[in-house]
Amino acid sequence: MKYKRWMLGMLAFVLLVLAGIGSLNYFVDPYDYFAYVSGDYKDLSPVDGKTGYVRLLKLTHVKKFADQYEGYILGGSKAGSYRTEKLAEMDGYRYYNMHESLGTFHEYEETVRYLLEIDDPKKIILNISGRESTKYDLQADGAAVNQFPAVMTGESRVLEYIDFLLKDVKAAFEKLEQDQILPEFEYFTGERNLTSHYRQFFKDRDRKVARYSMRYYENYLKTLFTRSIEGTCYRENLDSMRRIKEMCDQAQTELLVIVAPVFISERSYFEEPEYWNFMAELATITDYWDFSAFCDVNMDPYNFYDPKHFYYEMGDEVVETIMGNPGYEGFGVYVTLENCGKVLKKREKDYYRYKKEYEETGTILLKGYEDSCTIPLEKSHALQ
Repeated sequence: MKYKRWMLGMLAFVLLVLAGIGSLNYFVDPYDYFAYVSGDYKDLSPVDGKTGYVRLLKLTHVKKFADQYEGYILGGSKAGSYRTEKLAEMDGYRYYNMHESLGTFHEYEETVRYLLEIDDPKKIILNISGRESTKYDLQADGAAVNQFPAVMTGESRVLEYIDFLLKDVKAAFEKLEQDQILPEFEYFTGERNLTSHYRQFFKDRDRKVARYSMRYYENYLKTLFTRSIEGTCYRENLDSMRRIKEMCDQAQTELLVIVAPVFISERSYFEEPEYWNFMAELATITDYWDFSAFCDVNMDPYNFYDPKHFYYEMGDEVVETIMGNPGYEGFGVYVTLENCGKVLKKREKDYYRYKKEYEETGTILLKGYEDSCTIPLEKSHALQ
């Protein structure tokens, strides 16, 4: 009898603990899961793009409101700097920005498949970067916000719901402690909200560049020019890209591939002969726009709000160049099977030219704010 009471007591205790964990996770909602899982919303602006389960939120949003969009832009966090109203100038389509932090080719492939199943988009823009080409899948890292949502995989949404109820409460307590910190909200059209970065720039642009864009600059250079890159996934990503192209062709959906602008610091993650081979083989799958050359615009830290991301205005220049209105020399080239050899030969030559400069001087001389390659920023972005 005593044993039975003890078992009932333990069961009640366990249920009470689980109820407490579930209540805390539900009401604090550290991943913004419960507030948006239904898809019955139009505005993502209250969501913190750094901690929210944005993958799920955007997938449920476009499923609910697919009739409002004709085109989508996919990519990692860099793609968040493309304004949908600017993209619309290319073709008049209504775009939604599907960017996600730490995007991978595996995720892009699954997202394209998902979009083609729930919608009949006229155009899909895929913004890729060199760093993404070295990795294929982030599912194994275990981070909740990096997992593919059940709405996309077809797995049980009930089990996913329970899983988020019973997540480690550490994230909930961290959110409670950080509520006073200005989060990086998402715009309702999916773009990344960069207001805080613009405010810092216009308050003191040199300090902003020194603390963010140029952070660990010498370390990045050392890695770029003295160490080899290991554990790449070029083959997996090319196979994934091939399947993406086939799916879009079959659905008669236009596919536009953009290789994003990149500051020299981030090249330490991928710039090497193997990556040039990746870009050459990419041209056998699809034509693409390459904005990642060693041009003056990409060598100017004032065009980037940190070592890995660019401001809206650079995204605007990408669109202008694609529309036939290039504003900066060497920024953007349309790569085909016919010209990729020439394009990559120049890239290789530029890389070894900078490597020689680094070996002789210990650094790389960059462009400055007064140079003509600095893209002017709109102060209105700091006032939102």
